Amino acid sequence: MTKNLNSCWIFFKINGGILRIFPEGKAQFADIEPKFDRLLFFWSDRRNPHEVQPAFATRYAITVWYFDADERARAKVKYLTGEKGVRVELNKPLDSNGKEHL
Repeated sequence: MTKNLNSCWIFFKINGGILRIFPEGKAQFADIEPKFDRLLFFWSDRRNPHEVQPAFATRYAITVWYFDADERARAKVKYLTGEKGVRVELNKPLDSNGKEHL
C-alpha cells in the first residue's frame, strides 16, 4: 500500500516520480501518476515488479507492507541471514517458488 502525500505535486510530468508497474506475464507496463491523496494497493512481489521513475522534486509517500504469519517468518529469516532481494527479469515465466522455468 502506498499513500501519496505531495499536495503540490500536480506537475508530475515535470516533477517525475511516476510509479511504473510491470504485471507478471504482460508485455506492457502501467504508469501511475503520484497524485495527492492517492492510495494504491498492489502486490509488490514477483507478480508486479515495479519501480519509481526519477523524481525532480521532494517526494513524500507512506509505504506499508502487510505480511501473513508465513511471509513474516520468511522475511525475518532473510533479514537475520543477510539474504538480499532477487532480481526479477521481466516477461520470463516463474514457477510457484519464484524460479524461472527452464
